[in-house]
Amino acid sequence: MGQVNLGLRFSPALQMGRFEDPDKPGSDISGIGLRPTMGIIADFPIGTHYYFSTGINYLSKRVKFDSFDQERNFSKNYSLQYLQVPLTLKMYTNEIAIDKRLYFQAGGVTEILIHTNRRDNLPVGITRFLPFDIGMTLGTGIEQNLGVNTSYFVGFSYQRGLFNVANRNNFTGRELSIKNDLFTLEFGIMF
Repeated sequence: MGQVNLGLRFSPALQMGRFEDPDKPGSDISGIGLRPTMGIIADFPIGTHYYFSTGINYLSKRVKFDSFDQERNFSKNYSLQYLQVPLTLKMYTNEIAIDKRLYFQAGGVTEILIHTNRRDNLPVGITRFLPFDIGMTLGTGIEQNLGVNTSYFVGFSYQRGLFNVANRNNFTGRELSIKNDLFTLEFGIMF
């Protein structure tokens, strides 16, 4: 069993939303957004090749969707900022080459909303976002040792949001649903 490993992580992410509005079937979420995430990692050893991995990350998300009614088309754009805490199991292989090994990661993420910015002037729309979100994450990557206590890694991960994060003021009894997905390319260094 080794010591706790701390590190820094930077991950550009492609963020997509899953959107359903039963009141406006012609509505659609707009595109894919490139969003930054960055933070601190802490890996706690629980076996020779197994670690409990956590940390704290800053995550920016965007919710933008187009809606249509009988008179006009309009767009709604919201910028959301979260603090994210991953709770995952990280599993390493034996070395696949000198000082290189693969890792696989799976678990959950919790996200706490710290800021919301609405960028439209429409009288209707989302009045409140859920103050937290919970998701699942899967990832893989490769780690290269640079010295006795230092390594860097490059990987990919997928995060799937599980909660509907939206509420709106023109609620008619049927629920607007917005859930977020992230595909990330991860870069980091461990100490």
